[in-house]
Amino acid sequence: GKAYKAAAKKLGLDIMQVSSISTHSAAAYRAMIEAYPGLVGESRRGLGLGRKRQRAKNRDAYIVAVMNEQRRQREAAVDNGEPYVLDQDALAEVARKVSRKDLAYAQYLANSYFEQDRA
Repeated sequence: GKAYKAAAKKLGLDIMQVSSISTHSAAAYRAMIEAYPGLVGESRRGLGLGRKRQRAKNRDAYIVAVMNEQRRQREAAVDNGEPYVLDQDALAEVARKVSRKDLAYAQYLANSYFEQDRA
C-alpha cells in the first residue's frame, strides 16, 4: 500500500490510476521501485492493491450473507418443528451469489494481464 501511495503522489495521480492495469501502470511501477527498491522482484498482480476497502466490503458482505442463510435455515427448522440440519447446497449458492462480483473482477484481471503479456 505505501509503495503505491508514494508512486501515485510522485506522479500526481489518484491511487486508483496507478494499479497494475491502469494506463499509468508502467510509470507507477517505475516510481514505486524508485521509492522502494526492495520491491523490484515483487509482483503487483493478484494482490488487489488499491482495493483494500472494496475487499473488506466484499468479505463482510460474504460473511453477512452466509450467516443470514444459516439463521434462515435454523429459524425455518424451528418453525416447522424439525431438527436443524444445515442445507449445504443452499449455503453454497448464497456464497456463490455474493462472490460473483469478485469472480468477474478476477476474470477481468486475468484477461487484462494475458493481453498485456501478449503485447
